[in-house]
Amino acid sequence: MDAGFYPKNQVITVIYNLNLPLACSINAPYTFFMTMRQNKINGEQGSVIFFILIGVALFAALSFAVSNINRTGNADITDEVAGLAASEIVQTATAYKNAVRSARIEGCADTDISFESTYLSGYVNTNNPPDNCEIFNQAANSTSYVKPQTDWLDSSNSGSNIYGQWFFAQGVCALDVGSGGSDCDDDSYKDLIAILPFIKRDICRVIDERQDIIVKNAPPPVEAGDAWRSGNTRFTGDFSGGDIKLERDGALSGCFEGSGGNTPPSGTYHYFQVLLSR
Repeated sequence: MDAGFYPKNQVITVIYNLNLPLACSINAPYTFFMTMRQNKINGEQGSVIFFILIGVALFAALSFAVSNINRTGNADITDEVAGLAASEIVQTATAYKNAVRSARIEGCADTDISFESTYLSGYVNTNNPPDNCEIFNQAANSTSYVKPQTDWLDSSNSGSNIYGQWFFAQGVCALDVGSGGSDCDDDSYKDLIAILPFIKRDICRVIDERQDIIVKNAPPPVEAGDAWRSGNTRFTGDFSGGDIKLERDGALSGCFEGSGGNTPPSGTYHYFQVLLSR
C-alpha cells in the first residue's frame, strides 16, 4: 500500500520496519547539504593555501634579488641589476652635461660654472657667478643634484671624503678630447669633468660594455696614473694646477679601474663624464 495512505503513526512504523532511522530519514537532505558545503570549504582552503605558497615563493625570489645588490664591497651582482644601475648613472651624468651646456649658451663663462649644492661641500665658486650659472640652483635651473644610491657603491671605500657623492674634479684634462690633444700642457686645455667614484666593478663593466670600450665580460681598463688630484680637489671656478691627464683614449665618458698607489688606487672603479671640453 502507498505510504501516503497510512496514518502518521503507521508511516513511522513503516520507516522503522525498513530499518531506516527516523532522524536520518528526516535529516538526510540537511546532511547532504552540509557534506557538500564542507567539501566546498575544504576546496577553498586548499586554493588559499596554494596562493599563499606562491606568494611566499615570490617573496623569497625578491629577497634574493635585493640581497644581490645590497652585498658589500665588490661582490658580483647580476647583469640585470648592474644594467639598471648603469642606466641611472649615465642618465644622471648626461643631465649634468646638458645643464652645463645650457649655462654656457646663456652666457656663463667656463670659470663661472658652479656645482654648489646643499648636498655637497667645497664647491662654492670664488668668482661669484650669477644664479643661472649655478647648475643645482633650483630657482634658476631645472637640474637637481642626484645622490648616488648606496647599492651602486663599493662600501669598502666609504672612508673617502668623496665616497657616496658626485665629484666635480679640478685640474684634470681628458687626453684627446678638447684642444689639448694628447699633451694637455696648458691650464686652458683642462676640462670640466664629473666623476662618480668607487662604484661596484660589475656596474663599471656594464657601462664600458654598452659604450663599446670593452668586449663583454672583459675587465674595465686601468688608468695608468692619477685620475684626479690626490687631495680630491673640487672645482670652484679655477682650472689651474694639478696637471692631471686622464688617459681614456679620447673617450668623453666611461669607467676605469685605478692603479697601484695612485689616485685612485687599484681595485677601485670609477665612472667619468666630460661635462665641458676645452
